[in-house]
Amino acid sequence: MTTPLAKTRVCIVGYPATYSRSPLLHGYWIEKYGIDGSYGRENVPPEDAPAFFAGLKDRYQGCNVTAPHKELAFRSVAEADATARRLQAVNTVWFEDGCMKGGNTDAIGYVGSLDEAAPGWDRRDRPALVLGAGGAARSVVHGLLERGVEKVWLANRTLARAEVLRDLFGSKVQPIGLDAIAGPMAD
Repeated sequence: MTTPLAKTRVCIVGYPATYSRSPLLHGYWIEKYGIDGSYGRENVPPEDAPAFFAGLKDRYQGCNVTAPHKELAFRSVAEADATARRLQAVNTVWFEDGCMKGGNTDAIGYVGSLDEAAPGWDRRDRPALVLGAGGAARSVVHGLLERGVEKVWLANRTLARAEVLRDLFGSKVQPIGLDAIAGPMAD
């Protein structure tokens, strides 16, 4: 039987996680509002990640997930929100009634940043170009399509990786090699 932790403990997990500013940001709010808790950093190599998620409940009440563990986190949770299921990736893990649950807020965060930096961007009848086809690109493409972008050019070094996202999202995603981005840039 697991003994409840005396205070709320959460963390960011990734590899490397050393670059993450999450402990600084969340630590500020924890201190400011006098929350009895901590926000740590877990630098977990990929080969150790399955054991980390299996034992998460014994050490933390939840975590944020960064590269390269988002897809593994999705496979590790018992329940996932609709966006996480669509993306097959989780960036937030928590426990509810003993059940490990996951969600994904990356797309909302990306689109929110676009709204702030370029108000009205989604009212333009223009295609989008996304560079890369990793975990972040998955969320960016999802956010763009959810906001009505009709065509997303997805440029990646490895065309096969971009094609995986086309298969996930459908024909509105057009994979291209990095050497071919001049065409979409002209659009």
